[in-house]
Amino acid sequence: MTARRVLAAAAALALACARPAPQPSVVARDVAVRAAMTLRAESRGSGPAVVLVHGGLVDARMWDAQVGDLARDHRVVRYDLRGAGRSSPAVEGWSHVDDLHAVLDTLGVARATLVGLSLGGAVATEYALAHPDRVSGLVLVGAPVRGVTVPPAPGPDLPAVARADSARAVRLLLDSAGVGAADPAPRPALAAMFAANLRAWSAVDPRWTRWPEPPAGPRLGELRVPTLVLVGTRDAARLDAFADALAERLPGAERDSLVGAQHHPNVEQPAAFNAIVRRFLARHGL
Repeated sequence: MTARRVLAAAAALALACARPAPQPSVVARDVAVRAAMTLRAESRGSGPAVVLVHGGLVDARMWDAQVGDLARDHRVVRYDLRGAGRSSPAVEGWSHVDDLHAVLDTLGVARATLVGLSLGGAVATEYALAHPDRVSGLVLVGAPVRGVTVPPAPGPDLPAVARADSARAVRLLLDSAGVGAADPAPRPALAAMFAANLRAWSAVDPRWTRWPEPPAGPRLGELRVPTLVLVGTRDAARLDAFADALAERLPGAERDSLVGAQHHPNVEQPAAFNAIVRRFLARHGL
């Protein structure tokens, strides 16, 4: 091989190595949950399934920094909860647990690790109790628990503020000690999701949602899957109290924290969050 060909081959090899690894393709579909009502779900990658369940006031975009990373060796599913993002508006008489079940059935996911933040963590916990055969692990991030009593959160009546002035409600959320973000970097992404979803969430009457009975709190000891309880050190005090209750009552649960993070640590500190979740999945072969 001539020197020119050697140099050309070396240059081609260097260029190939410099290119980012191709990302698994995304499969998006609408999951039917009721006549003329759908949930928008996405699936990417292959391998053990991880399902990402977002919190209130946001939508599935909050997982943007997790999907590509986890999809390198997992099948990653995310979806917009009822009334959020591109899913149908919420109406009376629906169940978050039934909705998640419909997503898993429609996408052909037999078992999955559920990663839920805030409301999504509550949904994941209730789902694991209702369908233990479908859950291989839990990651509960800043998650409340039905049936566990903690001090109430002080603050303005956000639904009322949102109905009167949605822009002011977004500012209040961004500046709040628990829900907002001290670091300016994630604030635009959070603001966009708050603005897009706040009116729809505020219009929902909590009585419209059907939850399993009895609630999860007294039944946490029934769960027998690897569980990680994660909370930001600057999240609201009541959510830290919920994390303590989960870690204490869930058999073998692990508790970890992200220093300096508030209520959306996966958006505020994505690299650190992904590393913690990846270590948990690897430890338990999930």
